[in-house]
Amino acid sequence: AERKGSSAAREFCRKHYLSFPTIKMIRDLKSNTVRELSVSGFVDPNNAGFQNRNDGVSAILQAAICAGLYPNVATRQRGDVNFSTMTNKKAKVHVSSVNGFRGQTLYEKCQVRKGDMQFIVFGELVKGVRTFTMSQTTHLHSPLPILLFCGNLHVRGSFQDEGESGDESNSYSILSVDDWISFRCPSIVASHVVMLRKRLSLLFDKFVRTTSLKDFDPYERALLSTTCSCLVSCFEEYNAKVSSRHK
Repeated sequence: AERKGSSAAREFCRKHYLSFPTIKMIRDLKSNTVRELSVSGFVDPNNAGFQNRNDGVSAILQAAICAGLYPNVATRQRGDVNFSTMTNKKAKVHVSSVNGFRGQTLYEKCQVRKGDMQFIVFGELVKGVRTFTMSQTTHLHSPLPILLFCGNLHVRGSFQDEGESGDESNSYSILSVDDWISFRCPSIVASHVVMLRKRLSLLFDKFVRTTSLKDFDPYERALLSTTCSCLVSCFEEYNAKVSSRHK
């Protein structure tokens, strides 16, 4: 919209309930960040398109926001109105947020299945007269970005439900992030998540040292591709469930 002039950009922001000064500030911040990354060798100024290859992929964008804002993550369960933050503060979505309008998923009472959790990522927690409110909010469709990119991940045991056989396929483990958010999943899934996270951590350390994707071998490139595919798959699975509930 900005290419059509300042008036068109302002109209776009008004139509989509966005703050024009804030969007302009974000644009300038992005330009400064790209310049600093380029100077440091992380971004190739002659191949800028490669860094934007996931442009428009909401699953990757959500994962990046989650990794950048953590521990600003809050959760709630079925029937809850308020969210609970990592410091156990009860909070609602700020009324100025696009997620704070009546009819929005995060505004209404939580409707996830019993035993599931709903996640929200926020930029700032503001103390009001009666309660806390969260601004700059993003509904996190899947907890996978938390497991792969946030905090310290711990895995506990290999348990069996009462009455289950000793078959390894029936065992489950508990994954916890910073001893706050805990997830129960099949032990084989927990093992794969832990291994994927460790390999991503090693790959990130290598990238920081070399600042070049050219040094990645085919297996490391496959690791990045697999991670993106997993994030997109979880994101789309959530969208499919939401669509089926509204039919």
